[in-house]
Amino acid sequence: MKKIFKIGSFCGIVGLLIFAGLKINSALPRNQVTEAQTNQTTKRVYTVKKFNKIKFSSYRPNTIVTLGNKYQVKIKAKRGGNAQKIKTKVKNKQLTIYDEPEKHFNDGYYEVTVTVPSKNALKKVSGYLRGGSIYLEKLNIPVINLKSNIAYFAFDHVSSQNVKLKIKHEVSDIMDSNLKNCSINIGKGNMTIDDSKIKAKVHISKGGMTVVGSTFMGDSSFTLNKGLFLMTDAPKISYDLRVDPKHKIETDNKDYHKRLSIIVPNKPTVKVTSKNANIEFYR
Repeated sequence: MKKIFKIGSFCGIVGLLIFAGLKINSALPRNQVTEAQTNQTTKRVYTVKKFNKIKFSSYRPNTIVTLGNKYQVKIKAKRGGNAQKIKTKVKNKQLTIYDEPEKHFNDGYYEVTVTVPSKNALKKVSGYLRGGSIYLEKLNIPVINLKSNIAYFAFDHVSSQNVKLKIKHEVSDIMDSNLKNCSINIGKGNMTIDDSKIKAKVHISKGGMTVVGSTFMGDSSFTLNKGLFLMTDAPKISYDLRVDPKHKIETDNKDYHKRLSIIVPNKPTVKVTSKNANIEFYR
């Protein structure tokens, strides 16, 4: 990063010395791994060998996995963080992203960006994230198997044939994606599925579920122990919607109690059970 210093004529000699020092530094050879520190921000850039799997064992970083020109990992730390604490390695075509648990691991902001040169480059993304987040974008990933404590999950323009998510306490979003055979279990947190094609079995202990403008590729179910289920632009398929007697099912025309059944021959069935809140269902 270039820095511009405003100096008076009385310190011209000092300015010349600084300028000379910068010129000498810029002439030094650069390694494959680069690192810089400015205003308490550290950055590292790795060009890594080819991989087709990613595994997480992480506590801190917010990670983005997306398309790029090559297989590369960029690590950025700020607000007192140290990029050296985030580790990566490639073995047997698997990229592992990890950091060590510490008593006070919430010691700054960490961001990891992983790029691959093709949307079909990855076969599997798996592992555990204690905190931070993972954002998958513009990729076809046959297998996704992730667990988290308080990590945010987001899929944007992602296709997968097998998805398993187990989230203890955090929200998650699926946008413009095509996901088959999903098994999603959320302890506490809200989930949104927006403009996607999906076949899923979802269980949320405490939290809401929103489905907007999405279609279903097979029979699916949503079970909410405590939370509102909302669906808008509902497709013309079969539905089995159930609520506790003290709650209701709200639709465009009228409200229903206990159960609403809609049968469309030769179409998938979406079953929704909301045990302690309403269902809002709009076409």
